[in-house]
Amino acid sequence: MPTREERVQALEKELAERKHSEEMLTIAVRALVSKEAFEKLQETIERYQEQNGKLFNVIINQNTLHNERLTDLQGQIIDVNGKLDGKVTVLDGKITYEAVADAHGLEYVRLEDVLPLARV
Repeated sequence: MPTREERVQALEKELAERKHSEEMLTIAVRALVSKEAFEKLQETIERYQEQNGKLFNVIINQNTLHNERLTDLQGQIIDVNGKLDGKVTVLDGKITYEAVADAHGLEYVRLEDVLPLARV
């Protein structure tokens, strides 16, 4: 039969082994939890990236549509400017009809130089 000291030593050894086992299990559980948390975070990031990609495409499509509409409007403005040429004699204090300017000895300014919109 083991002595009391031998039994205490055996119990201390067993306790040390159990503590070591517990520490290893704790490390393993933490690693699993960390891995699970990491995977969840990665899934969330991928979902946000997908949403951002969709939003970016919407913005690009909207921008394209606006550019097309602006181009159409600029074309319409240019058409209107061409129709005004020869019909507007004074704009913004400047004479835009050459015959009127010549008749009065004043400076002639082209209509497109007075209009605030530039030709495309």
